[in-house]
Amino acid sequence: MRILGKAAVVMLGLLLLSGCRTIPDREWWGLNDPAPVQDGLQSQMMVFEADDRGQLYQPAQIQKMAQWMEATPTRPVVLFVHGWHHNACRQQAGEPACKGGGPYDSDYQKFTAFLARLENVEKAGAVNALYFGWRGDSVDTFIPWEASDFFTICGRKRASERVGQQGLREVVAWLRAQNPKRQVFVIGHSLGGSAVLWAVKEWMGEAPDTTLEYIMLNPAARAEELETIKERLEEDARSRQALSLDQVSMATALRAAPDGSRRIIVLQSTADVPVRYLFPLAFWKRAIGFNRDWVSHSVHACSGDACRVTDPDCQLSLGGRMMIEAIGTGEQCQEQAKKAVWVMQTGKDVSAGHNDILNDVQAAALADWLAQRMAQFRMMEAGKR
Repeated sequence: MRILGKAAVVMLGLLLLSGCRTIPDREWWGLNDPAPVQDGLQSQMMVFEADDRGQLYQPAQIQKMAQWMEATPTRPVVLFVHGWHHNACRQQAGEPACKGGGPYDSDYQKFTAFLARLENVEKAGAVNALYFGWRGDSVDTFIPWEASDFFTICGRKRASERVGQQGLREVVAWLRAQNPKRQVFVIGHSLGGSAVLWAVKEWMGEAPDTTLEYIMLNPAARAEELETIKERLEEDARSRQALSLDQVSMATALRAAPDGSRRIIVLQSTADVPVRYLFPLAFWKRAIGFNRDWVSHSVHACSGDACRVTDPDCQLSLGGRMMIEAIGTGEQCQEQAKKAVWVMQTGKDVSAGHNDILNDVQAAALADWLAQRMAQFRMMEAGKR
């Protein structure tokens, strides 16, 4: 059966290769300085890029980042790693538009819009943002459906692993060295989630970071790639929690990550056709967000009274747009809240498909969550003085 699945992918690839355009493995930004996310905002962003071998196009970008961070020592960092079908495209004169039809890649545009929203959320403020680009798309077929080039997934998956093990790892390692003085949020979408796992799996399996949080949106990575990290984090969480009898509500868990134990949040749409159905066809393994044994929460969009929390132990409302509910009741909710890894499944009302990320619902909820985490971190830092 596995051989048949692989054969189907190869046959589809041969059929579509007759009408496709190669996306070059190229650099778009060069050595760049931090620039305002949008006019009138204090948040700034810098772009890193890696080639198909995983190596940074501009190693000197690390030093530029270091100088920038030194000049803004208290600002939180938000790092975004795009995934399949995306890159760091910046349209040049005479060149075609980027993915999505604009002057920048559509994931880049979604991220900048999210950062603008985040800065305007109460208790958040300005951040230092990093966009990490790589060759997430190698070909475009003549068929407009994104998944029509699924025959490239194996090659792009391997590329994401190289990017994670090399260029991305350098960036995250530098940020990690700032621990525990600076709060860092790493967001990976699709194969960007895979790159993040390969960047951190070595040290996350040994000693959890206390100021880095990892968020994966529709991650295109096998559950087994996260398994060792998950086991290590949950073992650490259990040992910490054994010393405390405190009850933990969903809101408290989200804001404070009890005992500093929770480090990873996975937000997986059940409407994600490529990851739900095609990913197992290519790799014969379920993706992280579809491992039934790991799903800890369900998520749906809400508004008005529908966003009102009636059971604080089991429910959490974010941004007035999204409701999170723990799987189970009573003490089961408590156990879900204490987990080091939250795997949350959503319907199409939160994410209509694989690339439907940082939309209005998601962006409002994630901005609210990050703002709460930032406020909590500042309070804890003030208490140390």
